[in-house]
Amino acid sequence: MRRFALCVLALSLVLLPTGCEDDELPLTATQLRIQALLDQLHVADQEVDTFKAANGGAFPSGYSESGSNPIVRTYTNYTNANGVLIDGTDSLTAPPPPQDGSMDMDFSGGSVGTLVRLRLNITIPAVGPRTCTLCKLDETDVTEEAQALFNR
Repeated sequence: MRRFALCVLALSLVLLPTGCEDDELPLTATQLRIQALLDQLHVADQEVDTFKAANGGAFPSGYSESGSNPIVRTYTNYTNANGVLIDGTDSLTAPPPPQDGSMDMDFSGGSVGTLVRLRLNITIPAVGPRTCTLCKLDETDVTEEAQALFNR
């Protein structure tokens, strides 16, 4: 009887709802890495915007833009305030959504550490999560994990 009670208790614990939604689950190491790289690019983007606003639209050293649809942004040996070196290009089609974006950037130094390449192709809809059609860290395909990150 005691063994039966323990089995019932164990089964009930397994079947109990956790109340934990997918977006409440912890990020995987790969998702954390993707997010950290995107965060470093965001820091650089904010720095560029601040510089442009303070300097009549001029670009800081190591940054350039071209085109209007898509807008192509290039970082060349740009070091952000966190000490992360960024090299590469991204592009984004102009609004309205959906907007298509692509990125091919190298990051190194600071909190990023050793050199890592992020390649990312996404579509940004008017509402809902981004759709990731390609994400590679160095040469490793991590598209599914990137999509799960964007679904949060």
